[in-house]
Amino acid sequence: NTGREVEGYRDVIRDLYVSMDELVGRVVEQTGPDEALLVLSDHGFKPFRRCVDLNAWLREHGYLTLQAGATTTDMLQGVDWAQTTAYAVGFGGIYLNLEGREAQGVVPDEDVGAVKAELRDALLALRDDEGDGARPIGAVHRREQAYSGPYVDEAPDLFVGFAPGYRSAWKSVTGGLGAAVFSDNTRPWSGDHNMNPADVPGVLFANRALHGETADITDIA
Repeated sequence: NTGREVEGYRDVIRDLYVSMDELVGRVVEQTGPDEALLVLSDHGFKPFRRCVDLNAWLREHGYLTLQAGATTTDMLQGVDWAQTTAYAVGFGGIYLNLEGREAQGVVPDEDVGAVKAELRDALLALRDDEGDGARPIGAVHRREQAYSGPYVDEAPDLFVGFAPGYRSAWKSVTGGLGAAVFSDNTRPWSGDHNMNPADVPGVLFANRALHGETADITDIA
């Protein structure tokens, strides 16, 4: 982008914040002395400049294998499941090809912990050599760390939390696989929230004092 285009984007964003602030002000004027006003968002946003193809990374490191003759895939088509340990689908979800769960699972229960730890360490060590050597992954969470409740078993085995500026590649979101691990995001969709949750916290403020130092948007629910 040219400097003029960047400045134009900043003007638009600033004007949007001014408009939203005016809207909150109008609402405050209409509230009575006994009424509580809570304003919250479910997440924030960060720049999305570079794509990370998790399936390409898994293939490069021997965790995912394609059938003979297959070069790219979508919806996990063309995967050689007998030779595949893990696969990615969604915004940062990695699943193990687990015996007894996946139709052609190869990872036994006794190896699950070691495979998760191996994947976590390798992903956290990943660097983007074309992106000034930046680390594209801020955290890798086990599902038991990231989720709670009765449906934890439905969640990915690992959840990759991308660093600001990075996100899952468009192909890997739908279980696809590209030619390279890293690529530029060339789409107009230049900001995203599908990153490490700690880097995109939601906004919460109120017209009353919030008790405690750890008020969170989940407290509203």
